[in-house]
Amino acid sequence: MDEQKRFRWLFNELDEKIDLVIDQLLERMEIQGNKRVKNFPFLMGQGIWRGSDNLSPEDTLKRSNKTRYINSRIYRISRMFNSFNRKTSW
Repeated sequence: MDEQKRFRWLFNELDEKIDLVIDQLLERMEIQGNKRVKNFPFLMGQGIWRGSDNLSPEDTLKRSNKTRYINSRIYRISRMFNSFNRKTSW
């Protein structure tokens, strides 16, 4: 397989994986976002959950969830790519 075909294959695989990851992240964010503050009394009561200080027990987590969740996933995805780069030799 020549180099151009390998790169094409690699980027096709990456596109598929990235689409899968995005779909999974959006689904998880939706599930978590529909939970209520009262479902996480320790996290909310201790102020561990960023942005929880302005939420009432019946509020959903959508408001405070987006930034925290996306930031942690972007970090993990970047670690995955770094690991991938170390294992792959061209």
